[in-house]
Amino acid sequence: MTASREGAADDLWLHVGRIIGPFGIKGAVKIDSSLSRPADIGQWDRWWLGTPTSEKVATRVLWCQTRARTLVAGLESSTCRDDAIRLAGMLLWVPRSLLPVCAEGEYYWSELVGMAVRDRSGRVHGRVDHLFATGAHDILVIAASEGKELLVPFVAEFVDHVDRRVGLITINPLPGMLEA
Repeated sequence: MTASREGAADDLWLHVGRIIGPFGIKGAVKIDSSLSRPADIGQWDRWWLGTPTSEKVATRVLWCQTRARTLVAGLESSTCRDDAIRLAGMLLWVPRSLLPVCAEGEYYWSELVGMAVRDRSGRVHGRVDHLFATGAHDILVIAASEGKELLVPFVAEFVDHVDRRVGLITINPLPGMLEA
């Protein structure tokens, strides 16, 4: 059972990163990628700029590479440092239709965020708020009642089933695992 890191999404768009600011004087921009392998953001020849609620505006990616541990890109819409400064903070999106279909037992993080979480007995524990990666595996962060967060490793030992259609994750926690 694996999950690919990525930003929040809606049904049509996947948030893949954001523009941090300018890089140099010729319009290049520094990128903060939301992907588990940050350089994978360079696989698309177009990114769409916008906010979660705004209309997205396409821009052609001329190049994208790592320079001194910083992801840097050249965009058709940014030809000078002033353009790059104006783009700082913009979110980067790609249409979900461009994503490869996950193999059985694999999920994009954005698919899991918002899903209800219940245990085998049917007790609902909350909804997935976000995930984070550790060296060993991903962790589901469940927003429970009274502002509590519950942590469940996203591995087959603790996650019985993910139902994309219904938006439900069934877990099998160890006794006391979800106690605060």
